This record gives sequence, C-alpha cells and structure tokens, in this order.
Amino acid sequence: MGLKLFRFFLFFGTIVLYSCSEKITLPAKFSSQLNYCAPTINYQYDSQFFPITALDSFLLKNPEISQNFTQHDILVANAIGVLPTLQKILTLKKDSSLSVKLEKTNYKLFIQKRLLITATAIDGLASEIDCEGERADQLAGYLDNLNDKRNRRLTVASIIAGSATTVATVLLDNGNAQNLVGIGGGLLSATLGGLTAFPSHKKIVFKHVRNILTDIWQAPVSSNVYPPSIWYMLNDRHFSNSGNQTILANIKNRWISYEFEGKADLDEQDLLFKTGGMYKADDLHSRANLLNQLQATIRSLHQDLYSFSLHLNSLE
Repeated sequence: MGLKLFRFFLFFGTIVLYSCSEKITLPAKFSSQLNYCAPTINYQYDSQFFPITALDSFLLKNPEISQNFTQHDILVANAIGVLPTLQKILTLKKDSSLSVKLEKTNYKLFIQKRLLITATAIDGLASEIDCEGERADQLAGYLDNLNDKRNRRLTVASIIAGSATTVATVLLDNGNAQNLVGIGGGLLSATLGGLTAFPSHKKIVFKHVRNILTDIWQAPVSSNVYPPSIWYMLNDRHFSNSGNQTILANIKNRWISYEFEGKADLDEQDLLFKTGGMYKADDLHSRANLLNQLQATIRSLHQDLYSFSLHLNSLE
C-alpha cells in the first residue's frame, strides 16, 4: 500500500506540474491581433514647411528675426515651418497702413494655423503612444492573471499533498511504508510550494510592425514615424531644459537608467525596438513604461508652442 501511495504522489505531482508548466501561451484573440493603434493612413507632409537645415545662414540674411525673437522662439518657428512668414511680418512692421495691417494679420493667422496643425500632430502622436501603452498593459495583465492562477494551483496542490501525506502516514502501520510516503509527500509538497517563489515564463506573441519606440532608440537623421516638426524639436538640444543634450537623448538615457538598469542586452533591444516577438509579462510591463515616459515628453512640447504663440500675439 505504501508503494501505491508513493506512486500516487508521483502521478499527482506530475499532473500538477504539467498543468503549471511554462508552455507558450498563444490565445488567438491576442496573438493574431492587428496593431489597432497605428494610423489608418500614411500622412503626407508638405516639404515647403520642413524645418530649414541651414538655419544660421538664413538668420544672417534676415538679422531682424534674431533682433525680435529669442532663440527658443526662432527654433519653434523653424520647427513648424514659418520662419519665412515671420520674416515677412517683421519686414512690414514699420508700415502702419490699413492694407499692410491686414496683410500682417493674414500672416499671423497663417502662423496660428501652422501652430494648430503642429499641436494636433502632437496630440495625435501622444494618442497613438497612449494606445500602444494600453495595448501592452492589457496583454501584461492577461499574462499576470495566468501566472496568478498558476501560483494558486501550486499552493492548493501543496496543501493537498501535505494533508494527504499526514493522513497516509497515520493510517499506515508499516514503518518503511510510512517513511516512503512521508519522504515522497514531503518532497512533493515542498517542491510545489517552492515553485510559487519562482516567476512564471509564460509568453505571448506581440507584434508591432510600426514601432514608435524604434526611432527614439536608434536616433536616425529623419523619421518615417514622427512628423518633421516634432522630430526637429526632439533632436535640437535647445528644446531640452538643460540645453546640453537633445530631448531624444534624454529620453533614451532615462530608459537605460530606469528600465534597463544601466544596460539593455541585445535580445531585449530586438524585442522592444523591432517588430515584436514572444513577450513575457515583465517585458510587456517594460514596454508600457517606456511608452508612458515617451508620451509625457511628447505632450510637453505643447509648452514650446504656447511660449511662441504668446510672443507672436504680442507683436504689433
């Protein structure tokens, strides 16, 4: 009887461990989903409103701009593509005729329209980033729930194994059998309980062909994901609080310090910054954190637009 009970414990343990195994989880409703956060169309940007690359040369030819605007406002105007229009307003500044006033008003309205377009671009990009973060959080929650169920099953199984071992050793009258069952049941109970201390490695397929994190990490000269105006602001160091590094570099440095603890290994980089792959819950939480930090930074660009708008409205 003792040998039969010992075999029962082995069989019971095998069943429980199999049910809690770290098999890859591929629910169709998640693994095959499309990226519903990406824009439904490709944006077309008018090249005449791209930031001027030879900015110093333009300012040398039009010194009145530097005389009337701060460096920060000049950079914002360049980002939204209105430096030539700003120069036209300043050229007409001394003329107080009604027709010129009307012309200056039209120029200002045009600049305000460009400000609105850029503000809308910031909001649209921030919304996409927010959606991507929620998407990662949703799947992370799904895996967290699976892992919680695993730990509950292991805990219950450990209690059952311990209780069964106690009852069996009391009922058995053979010393060797008692020892055999006690050792087997104790080992099983300890193993099941100990497994709850180790994290689960269940994974799920998560794809992001349009990866909004990639350009921040790789820092290319131009971006196919970020609008030219926003990409310009992210890549000019004068838009950052310190003025020493670009906003883009600051974002990446914060990611490395807080999310990667000083260094991101190549497998982690491939997973987070390419087209996706097999994600664990921790990986999904990390992606959501990166996206949340990025979203906050993108939204803060509204402050730059607001500052320039105030100065623009103060012009006579």
